[in-house]
Amino acid sequence: MTVATYARLRHRDLGAAADQTLADLSEDDRKIRVAVLGDIAAGYLTAGAVDQAIEIGRHALAATLEAGTTTGRVRMSALADRLPASSAAQAFRDEIRASSE
Repeated sequence: MTVATYARLRHRDLGAAADQTLADLSEDDRKIRVAVLGDIAAGYLTAGAVDQAIEIGRHALAATLEAGTTTGRVRMSALADRLPASSAAQAFRDEIRASSE
């Protein structure tokens, strides 16, 4: 909840909170890891840090595919819809869309 809230508020401690939350998760917490990574990517995108959003988004996509979660796919699709029109963002958007085919 902290990561999601910090992401929405563009809180300066988003990175630290995310790192701590991810460190506290076990291997069995795959679905939670997907959600946290998705929230982090969305938070960076909201803050205008597109490169960081793409970097974390790629981790979120990999975790989503590994866990096979519908929620993760929905989050990735929503992230793809919000990405700007840059070439790096377009390439990542294409990766997301290709993964759901």
